[in-house]
Amino acid sequence: EMDYQCRSMKSQFKTSDRKNAAFSLVIGEEEAKTQTISVRENLAKEQHTVELDELIPFLSQVIMNRQREQHECGCGCGCEHDHEEHEEEYFW
Repeated sequence: EMDYQCRSMKSQFKTSDRKNAAFSLVIGEEEAKTQTISVRENLAKEQHTVELDELIPFLSQVIMNRQREQHECGCGCGCEHDHEEHEEEYFW
């Protein structure tokens, strides 16, 4: 969603959080010059700078990692059991 109301970035991020958006993508002057995009993971409150041609692979990896953390066994993926054997069941 684009903001045409000239609201502050903070206000826009709050709106993104309220709408439960997984990501906020920011393209400012610097990003346009360097062919990059700022990707904010709203849940983790982390921000990454990603090259435009790497955006889709980056988002796919973040989503897959998030799914691993929330998968059916409920372990939070911090445990020692092997997730690879069941990966096909949980991921695309």
